[in-house]
Amino acid sequence: MDESRRRTPAYDSIRTHGTAATSSLGESLQEKEKRVELELVALAEMRDEIAALRTDVDARIQQLEQLKKEKESLEAKERNERLDKLAKLYAGSRAKDAAQMLMQLDVETTAEIIHRMNEKDVVKIVQEMNKLGGPPGGPSGSQRAKELLDLYAEKALKKTASS
Repeated sequence: MDESRRRTPAYDSIRTHGTAATSSLGESLQEKEKRVELELVALAEMRDEIAALRTDVDARIQQLEQLKKEKESLEAKERNERLDKLAKLYAGSRAKDAAQMLMQLDVETTAEIIHRMNEKDVVKIVQEMNKLGGPPGGPSGSQRAKELLDLYAEKALKKTASS
């Protein structure tokens, strides 16, 4: 075809609009691809940041767990020291006075205290406890003495089994 026939105003218009549409479509597509690429980069950065934060959180959790164990260990040590001191105090007291004071404590704590005392002192205290009446609505001295001896024996058996 000859060049003059192709260059009609209609042909030029179609060619121009077609090229512009194709050109703007290409630019729009390139812009979208660029935006998607930027969003992917941003998502990758966020993923890395989340991974770093997760690592930090995990490290802090481990640190807190370690601190909790240390705290529990210190509390147990302090409790044992207090119970040792109380055992010495009650062992050094008159049996009747020790029995009266021990009646005021809960059975578990009393059992832990007498478990730390020598058997001779425990026997004297339990004998005095048998003579005591209990607090209103509470166990009598003889009931308390029986509970203590049962717990004392149970703890002694556990200690022997674990040794």
